[in-house]
Amino acid sequence: MKRSITTAVLSLLALGMLAGCGSESSGGSPTPVTPTQAKYVDTTSKSIYGKLSDFSKAADEVKAGDELTFKVTPSKYFNIEKITNNGKACQWVSDNEDGSSIYKTTIVAGTNKLAGAYSVDPTVDFVDEFKLDISDDVFNTVIGKAESAKDKGNREDLDFRRAGIEKARAPFKYVNGVKTSRASEKDAPFLNYVDGDTTHCETNNLRYTVKIRYLGIDTPESTSEIEEWGLSASYYSKYIYSGEDEYKEKIKTTTDFTGVQSGMSTIILVSQNLAKNADKVTVGDLEIGNRNEGKYHTETDGNQRDLAYVWYATVDNPKKEDFRCLNLEMVYQGFSFGNGSVAALGEYYFKMFDAATLSAQANKRHRFSDLKDNNYYYYEEKGVSELTLETLYKSAPKDDTIGYKPESVYANKKTLYKIKGYVSRKVGTSFYMQDKPSYDNAKVIAGTEKPYGIYIFTYSETPIRVGDYVEVVGAVSTYGGTFQIQGISYQTINPDPVRDTKIISRDHEIVPIKITGAQFNKLMLPQVLVEITDNVWFYDFLSTYDNTSIAEGGSEEVNKYNKSYPFYNTSNSPIFYASYGEQDNTAAVAAEGEVRYSDSVIRFTVDQEILVTYGTETCYSYRFFTGGEYWYNPAGADYASEDYTPEKLPDGAPASEAVKYQAVKRSYKRKAAKPESAGHGLIVISHGYESTGGNTKMNAKICSGSQSDIFLEEVVA
Repeated sequence: MKRSITTAVLSLLALGMLAGCGSESSGGSPTPVTPTQAKYVDTTSKSIYGKLSDFSKAADEVKAGDELTFKVTPSKYFNIEKITNNGKACQWVSDNEDGSSIYKTTIVAGTNKLAGAYSVDPTVDFVDEFKLDISDDVFNTVIGKAESAKDKGNREDLDFRRAGIEKARAPFKYVNGVKTSRASEKDAPFLNYVDGDTTHCETNNLRYTVKIRYLGIDTPESTSEIEEWGLSASYYSKYIYSGEDEYKEKIKTTTDFTGVQSGMSTIILVSQNLAKNADKVTVGDLEIGNRNEGKYHTETDGNQRDLAYVWYATVDNPKKEDFRCLNLEMVYQGFSFGNGSVAALGEYYFKMFDAATLSAQANKRHRFSDLKDNNYYYYEEKGVSELTLETLYKSAPKDDTIGYKPESVYANKKTLYKIKGYVSRKVGTSFYMQDKPSYDNAKVIAGTEKPYGIYIFTYSETPIRVGDYVEVVGAVSTYGGTFQIQGISYQTINPDPVRDTKIISRDHEIVPIKITGAQFNKLMLPQVLVEITDNVWFYDFLSTYDNTSIAEGGSEEVNKYNKSYPFYNTSNSPIFYASYGEQDNTAAVAAEGEVRYSDSVIRFTVDQEILVTYGTETCYSYRFFTGGEYWYNPAGADYASEDYTPEKLPDGAPASEAVKYQAVKRSYKRKAAKPESAGHGLIVISHGYESTGGNTKMNAKICSGSQSDIFLEEVVA
């Protein structure tokens, strides 16, 4: 629930501390009182913002007409706003050198309800005030760890998920005292700025990607949903990380950058468990074994994101006092309320996040201001225009690898458009749609008819199904080298007739375009349903870059990319390659070397929502497609390791459950993905992708597990 802006003045909050103060009567008839009988009660005795103390008389010793004096001591960073007795102002007497003040009031008959109201000091920079409160020994241990080379991390060394603290690889480094961007390095750190409270980064030692969800905050949405100040919050976070002026430019009309530091050169991730116990943590606590065994290990949310505080520095050889907390900074800047309780955050973190919230309210920053967010589309005022998929794609520059560059005046992540299409495939709660249910196959191959499709990214629950003709209202953006629509809405209660998705008609037959493997790469059909008529032969391709398998992924897959910690590969989409034709020539194709961009292969992905089954087996592995052996553990990815033994039980697991945690080996035999008995080819969504190196190529996305009979010849346990 959003707190009212009026809480910058804490009178209402202070009155909210009444819980636990007791009631006037325990039941029955009230006890008669004489006109002089009286008592007083401090109704804000549990306030964290200030205290009343040193009363001149005890509560049960006063009588009507007495003058009561007492001391009022505001907490650090707070001022006395108002002191009242039964709602009437008490009289100020004097100020003390320690920052407290003396007040007095005249006692009246009955109960005198004293209350203190306090306001945050609006001049305090809480980002500067908040300090990384770990010990010097722990800090020196963390900061002293050099970056490991890829796959060279020591499994028993410091690790964020186990220890609850570790450096992440930063976008800048210092060379001979000069701050240098690492964007152009071959081994540049991986960073994916998702939104204002979520970032994917790369750990310092074991070099795996960790998805960080910021503790203590909840910024407005800017991805699956679009909320006011959400995109601006995302731009602010990106600017702090990257130091790139393009993000600063997008929010300069609403943001005061006085004192703001950007361009991270050192990043320290801290778990909630460790932050709450910072004064107790020793270096020895960081030397632990497997995941979840660490005393201060991380916790994950429902989307498998690790919860963390992001502390950063922008200077060379930073000391503890140089680090700033990005989580708190997002609150202080008014992009989020402080989120969490004393029990969850710990007293120190809770008080600082609460004070930062009140400071943002008092200073009317961003979502607490009267300003309009220039990165939000106020559709109630501006209306919503229609946009066809053809118009969108024709507005994009041409590209000779996927047909277009995902750049357009329409793709600004904020302007809402009405776009219609036929649902071709569902993927979890998201879906693909295209501008026609079917196309003239000959004309498409000849190039005289161009089909257009697009991905609709949403977590909204809708009754949409394949074959529906729908109208969605959302913003156009780019992701992974393609266009997408985000921020659509669907509400069964209090629907918005302008904003919500409409199902115009149903039960249209979506007919895939039939093309060969060679035509798949050359026609470059954007995000539409196609059937590859050739036999498709999946294979385990080895990259010439680091001699590791490109065919990686799967929610329970052993991750060969990270040899030091193979079971940290969770919830990834399997990626692999295939040759096509009547004969299995994958060995010959693989011998060509760097074949990722060859016309003789097709790149495939399987969405992580799609779990393909064969008989009684549920497949989580790319081996299901490529053939060969892999290790699998039904207890989860934390236990899916080739060297796993039954003795490695998690804490508290009884010995009788040893078999449950036993990793087993599966063996799959590959065959063509279009056997004669199937009667059809492989049906996929055809779209482009962009690699982390900026290369583009066509990609085939498998969005249905119903074709599992055409992948395998046999499964051997």
